[in-house]
Amino acid sequence: MTGPRLRVLFAFSYSTHYRLGVLRALLADPDTDVDVAAGVTVLAHAPQKVHPLDPADLPPLRLHRTYAVRSLRWQPGLLRQSLRRDYDVVVWDPSMHCLTMWASSLALRARRRTTLVYWGLGWTARHGAAKEWVKVRAFRLAHGFLTYGARSAELGAAAGYPADRLHVVGNSTIDTRQAAEVATALPPLEPLTLGISLRLTRRKRIDLLLRAASALQQTGTPVRVHVVGDGEERAALEALAGALGVDAHFHGALYDPGDIAEVYRQVHLTVIPGHAGLTVVQSLMHGRPVVTHDNTGRHAAEWEALRDGVTGSFYREGDLDDLVTHIRQVAGWIAERGPRVARDCREDYLAHGDPAQHAQRILTAVREVHEWLRVE
Repeated sequence: MTGPRLRVLFAFSYSTHYRLGVLRALLADPDTDVDVAAGVTVLAHAPQKVHPLDPADLPPLRLHRTYAVRSLRWQPGLLRQSLRRDYDVVVWDPSMHCLTMWASSLALRARRRTTLVYWGLGWTARHGAAKEWVKVRAFRLAHGFLTYGARSAELGAAAGYPADRLHVVGNSTIDTRQAAEVATALPPLEPLTLGISLRLTRRKRIDLLLRAASALQQTGTPVRVHVVGDGEERAALEALAGALGVDAHFHGALYDPGDIAEVYRQVHLTVIPGHAGLTVVQSLMHGRPVVTHDNTGRHAAEWEALRDGVTGSFYREGDLDDLVTHIRQVAGWIAERGPRVARDCREDYLAHGDPAQHAQRILTAVREVHEWLRVE
């Protein structure tokens, strides 16, 4: 690159551990001066029940005190940092509940010298006309919006957000040596081992995974299930597995890469009967295909990384018999293609979920928004 290096602040209402890989890659970019700042995570808030970043894992991260009332958050130090005049671009993770982000956005737009960008989920479903009108006008405070998926961009444009200000950048999860090793092979097919790694909430429909395992067992297919994660549904799911006679192992929340990889080493495929999100990328990273439902409007953007018939299979939402059929089909792929299935999954991870590639998509989009604003 020529000319002065762009100075960019990535600001977050609270930190999330899954962004560690992409934040490291952003900070390492040789052509951009990047700062990262976040409010201290308040785990009592429902929107923030996700494992925060350990500052020791990302020393450049600057954490600011959070004052919280219910889901509303205010961080005076983070606001001051976002308004520093040496930043060319400020990238916010937009949260309707973050008063800091809205105050910062209004101040930056009034000042008219800093490019403001939002990076977030964006649009995941259609809403009523009034709600979409408010959302579009609120998000238009930013000069550009970086969204996770193509469908989100389509929904945003349909709702009235300028299509030329929407940029699809995908999502990622940090790669590990253990994941790459697991992705080189698949275990023997008996017993058929199904896995899932996510927060145990009702919308994930993990009960359907257990019922599918029971149905497979009743037709003579030995099945084992590994469930990684915790949440309000765990006790009920453990009781259901016992009642159905399913060989299910509940590991709780795991964060160590070696522990996670050891579970995936035993698994043939990931089954997500309900809402699918970053688990898709994690599964592909470990070389494991994914079965999930076909109502893409009820998924996060990560489903777009799946190739139907190659690394992913989509059953009719809520249809237990069809879920069983698709699990059998993917088991058939594994029997026929062997390690090729794992390699295909790993390829899709590297294309869609690799942090280095993700960071470059983000920075390319940020530069495009900044250059567009300078031309304007």
